[in-house]
Amino acid sequence: MRQAVREVKQQHPGLNRRRLVALVSILWIRPVFERRMMAVLLLEAFEPVLRPPDMTFLERLIRESKTWAFVDELAQCARR
Repeated sequence: MRQAVREVKQQHPGLNRRRLVALVSILWIRPVFERRMMAVLLLEAFEPVLRPPDMTFLERLIRESKTWAFVDELAQCARR
């Protein structure tokens, strides 16, 4: 998964906030661990494009995750 995220970042270095949130939302909609982990890793990789209004989005993901496995990474994105 991390390799796939590195490839996305390499192939799409200018991924903007709107497209990042859209991609993460598509991955997140189905409660499959691997899809959600990819979403979290993408948020982590492209964290610099996130803005303070995205805190609500990140909080929603944390609440919906229902597992500790994503909370730390999502919280890190929210703190920056």
